[in-house]
Amino acid sequence: MKFSEAVRLLRIKRPTAPYGAFTLARCYSIDDVARVARVRLPLAARAYLDNGGQGEYTLHRNRAALDTIELLPDQPRDVTSVDTTTTVLGQRVPFPIVLSPVGAPRFFHHEGERAVARAAGHAGIPYGISTLATVPIEEIATQAKGPLWFQLYAWGDRQDAQKAVERAHAAGFQALLLSVDTNVRALREREKRGGLDLPTPELSLPTFLEGILHPTWAWHFLTSEAISFPNIGPPDHRSRDKINDMFDGSVSWDDLKWIRQVWDRPLLLKGVLRPEEAVRAAEFGLE
Repeated sequence: MKFSEAVRLLRIKRPTAPYGAFTLARCYSIDDVARVARVRLPLAARAYLDNGGQGEYTLHRNRAALDTIELLPDQPRDVTSVDTTTTVLGQRVPFPIVLSPVGAPRFFHHEGERAVARAAGHAGIPYGISTLATVPIEEIATQAKGPLWFQLYAWGDRQDAQKAVERAHAAGFQALLLSVDTNVRALREREKRGGLDLPTPELSLPTFLEGILHPTWAWHFLTSEAISFPNIGPPDHRSRDKINDMFDGSVSWDDLKWIRQVWDRPLLLKGVLRPEEAVRAAEFGLE
């Protein structure tokens, strides 16, 4: 092929909307997106987002178990018209995917829950908001066009937890997820090696240098509002201080009684591990 012929085949394509992000336009899988994130984020943020508890044995076993699952097609079959829509908690969704709650997402991207709510609404799928969200749930509701679920940690005398549930109800959230597998916070070794010691992180010299090596992330992080948890307290250090008491080991089946008194919409348990737990949850009338 001549050079002039090759030039005619060369087409410059604009990155896709909404942000025209050239890098994301070249991502073709979740693994591609994850690789981009690991490059863009400093070590502490990567450790928080990407790690599991202690030696991460459960994380590795879960990944290995999922990798053994294969889809076996029924062939021959006409697939010129495929419908992936289904029903989740009584709502029609385009495909069976829900965005799971993640705490402190503005640690990874300066827009945090705002951007995820818009993306979930654009895709028409449910989005689960963490108790440790970094944006008020009322504001998230204004950004969302799809179903919103609220994930709840129960702690202390339950007054703060009840207020959070009532706020989610008033904001129009459609479902409540009670977390039962984080009664106490895990020892997350990779976070500590990355210089992140939650819930009271300190800006050490290595952490500061990591920020310098990731200038785009550092610029947005330093020029955005300070990270706090406005759904459990005032949007300042007082909400961050509450995390010390959050994972106090006190969540139990008894919590479902008061939750049912303030929440009349679908209620789920997040973190069920054994069949007998699922049976007992059904007996409590959970979805």
